[in-house]
Amino acid sequence: MNLEFEQTRQDIESFYLFHYWESDEKKLLRNKLRFGCGFVATIPVWLILLFGDGEKSVFGVIVFVTTLFLLGFSLVRNIVLNKVISMTQINAANELNEQLFRRRSIEFTPDKIIWSDQVSRGETDVKGLVKIVEGVNGFYLYINADTAFLVPKRIFQGDAQMQNFRNLLDNYRQRMLIQDNPRS
Repeated sequence: MNLEFEQTRQDIESFYLFHYWESDEKKLLRNKLRFGCGFVATIPVWLILLFGDGEKSVFGVIVFVTTLFLLGFSLVRNIVLNKVISMTQINAANELNEQLFRRRSIEFTPDKIIWSDQVSRGETDVKGLVKIVEGVNGFYLYINADTAFLVPKRIFQGDAQMQNFRNLLDNYRQRMLIQDNPRS
């Protein structure tokens, strides 16, 4: 299967958002950040309770603390999203990164992934893939913990072509499992 497309800023933003926030591996980090920000948002209330004077309504304090906690909990995703957009804008603005947005070709053979753009060409053995995942906006074929081939879903001509690609990825996964466990 040969795919040709121009990688867009939105493709890179989707990858960064997936990689730094939405992937299953980030679930613990997401929860830590959410609870941490939720707790930090309630610090003013706790300070008032500790050092304030006067009569306080327990129900009012509980409602206020809960509201601030939920606000902090929900703001974390937006903070990470803004960081992702900022990273993408910085990368896009740097003229040294203009090759990120050039037309590219990726050929998927049974054994190799052959990629090329206007200034470079290379190939990766399928056995060298460490992880293959499907995100909301694309497929990510990782060659190490932080680097992946990005294949946007928008480039497929229909559900049948996308399903053929999924089947190819399933075959790649099988080969990765065989490599990881040669005795099976």
